[in-house]
Amino acid sequence: MIRAVRANGLVKTGHPAAGVAELAEAVAWFARSQLHYTRSLFTLRLAEAHLAMGQRAEARAVIDTVLATARDRGYRHVEGMAERLLAEALGPEDPAALGHVEIATRILEEVGARNDVAKALVTRAACHRAAADIPGARTALEQALEIFTSLGTVDGPPLVAARLDALSARIDADRGSTRAS
Repeated sequence: MIRAVRANGLVKTGHPAAGVAELAEAVAWFARSQLHYTRSLFTLRLAEAHLAMGQRAEARAVIDTVLATARDRGYRHVEGMAERLLAEALGPEDPAALGHVEIATRILEEVGARNDVAKALVTRAACHRAAADIPGARTALEQALEIFTSLGTVDGPPLVAARLDALSARIDADRGSTRAS
């Protein structure tokens, strides 16, 4: 468990490559020990590490195993987190991603996982932005910011603020190109 937490810390501090190997070893150990729930949670952390390195296919492969386990064993919160990560693995430009975000949001709201709901809203915003739905993206980000702020989440508000700034910059750039035409 300590190695898994340490590996997750490596990923969170910007060293995903270093964390992947340790996370993979920990996940294998949890599987051998038949610690299904713990294995599922850290497998999702492994998927996040793959996503941080741009390895969508690798992330999707491990997410699919977690989804099967979560559904079989009734791990609703884990299922919701996996659905959100599946949307991220597909990428915001994939039309199916938004469907997975909607499933994730519904499940996470049902189980009261507000921080994870906010993360799903950030993913929803990326899908809206990819579809050129700037108002939809802004609304999702504003809702996420409200949740992160009310919970006192440390890393959520700066992430959302940066994405809101990027949306504003895109709107300004679009206005500038419209005026130039």
